[in-house]
Amino acid sequence: MSPVFTEIGTGVPFYAGSVPENLTLMEVDRAVAIEQAGDRIKERTASLQHKLDASESARLRAEGRLQQALAALAQSGRRSVMPVPQSTAVKSDVVKIPEPSVVAPPDPEAARVRRGQVRRALVAGTVGTAIEWYDFFLYGTAAALVFPKLFFPGASPYIGALASFAT
Repeated sequence: MSPVFTEIGTGVPFYAGSVPENLTLMEVDRAVAIEQAGDRIKERTASLQHKLDASESARLRAEGRLQQALAALAQSGRRSVMPVPQSTAVKSDVVKIPEPSVVAPPDPEAARVRRGQVRRALVAGTVGTAIEWYDFFLYGTAAALVFPKLFFPGASPYIGALASFAT
């Protein structure tokens, strides 16, 4: 059996060979620092939970008061503690629906200008899309056929094509 390296705090013998190769041993000071950081995190979490509970309690109290006020408003004949806004009468001259004779008929010149603007935007969009598609087509063809041999001569054809498409 391997010699005992040290005793763990529980009196269990510890063999250095029992630690897997991909793990490393930690100094006691570092372990204590990590444990203290964990304790601080737990304390902070408990403090935040307490604040959250207090906030939730205040929200529930406010919601209860609001429900009581709404119930008091719903009961007829009972005076509410909360002030109720008074509605104001709407004057007849404030809301007017325009007469059909007041609305001007559409201007034929404005409609012609509008159609011209729409046509110009349609043509510009079509031409721009065609140019963009052609540019994309040329680059894709060159990336597949020319770039692998030109920029990646030492790589296999497959890797060269992938690298040229990635750029």
